[in-house]
Amino acid sequence: MGVSNIAGWLSKWLSAYESSLDKTNQTWDVDEYPIQSDRNSIARFIGYTVQQYITKAKGGERRATKAYERILNDIPPTVERELEPFLAPHVTADHLRLPDVPHMYSLVPLAQNANTPIHNVESADGLVGAQYSQKDAYVKFIKSLSDAVLTNLDLK
Repeated sequence: MGVSNIAGWLSKWLSAYESSLDKTNQTWDVDEYPIQSDRNSIARFIGYTVQQYITKAKGGERRATKAYERILNDIPPTVERELEPFLAPHVTADHLRLPDVPHMYSLVPLAQNANTPIHNVESADGLVGAQYSQKDAYVKFIKSLSDAVLTNLDLK
């Protein structure tokens, strides 16, 4: 449902943008100003990410709940179907799913309380034990997400 809502919003926004651009072109030369007038390159979709889920153990193996697995399986075809008209020209279905956002447990409130980015949280801010490895995993995630975004933007 969320993906359909995003597609609807993008469609309305692009229609309003194009209408405004057409009206603007009638009154002054848009080329004089830094306004994106190429209708094929504005508001292009470059991918999505999902929040990692907390798994449950079954037979010693960690896996998503059935309800979450169903959602995860529904996301790719829904994204392709609903957002295909908005894809950046060089992005393929294979590159739409960006790295998953890791579950950050208590790192977010620690960073918020310390008024610092997660990657700067230290022991003085209350960071202890396994939170150090969670922070390291977060830094790796941000790097992989940044790389994927730059690739899908055709900047890397």
